Amino acid sequence: MLYKKINDDIIWIGVNDRKKLKDLKNYIPLDNGVTYNSYLILDEKKFVLLMVLRKVKMEIFLSKIEAMIGTAPIDYIIVNHVEPRSFWLNQKVY
Repeated sequence: MLYKKINDDIIWIGVNDRKKLKDLKNYIPLDNGVTYNSYLILDEKKFVLLMVLRKVKMEIFLSKIEAMIGTAPIDYIIVNHVEPRSFWLNQKVY
């Protein structure tokens, strides 16, 4: 699934990672992998990206954004997972 429309203004553009991640820092078993839930909010004048994602799924994630808004700029990025390895995407999205 490329994306899922939540309503007219909110689109789920998350990515499933069923193979790479089998546990969360050795604390929580993830036998079925994990889903990175990210959303694109489409306002009349602004685009907002709520994101969390691992680098391994970058190309899929970026293609979903491009399918929804083309090359239009994203006005706001809200990172809902603060970990140093998560910030690489900010450079790719800008």
